[in-house]
Amino acid sequence: MSVTVILPTTGSPELRSAIESVLNQTYDEVTCYVVCDGDDYRGRVKPIVDEHAGNRNLKVAYLPINV
Repeated sequence: MSVTVILPTTGSPELRSAIESVLNQTYDEVTCYVVCDGDDYRGRVKPIVDEHAGNRNLKVAYLPINV
């Protein structure tokens, strides 16, 4: 079974544990999409997702504006 999880975020401290929780799931294929809600929050989100930069199951999108 494959699972896709989308985490919209502004870079809250809980993002780190949320990413780790998703990536530690035991499903055959788990993909975690992190969507940074606006360029203003890039500085808070990027260091957290960079900790998992080598994980092919983590995808990141930075929206240009807060929506």
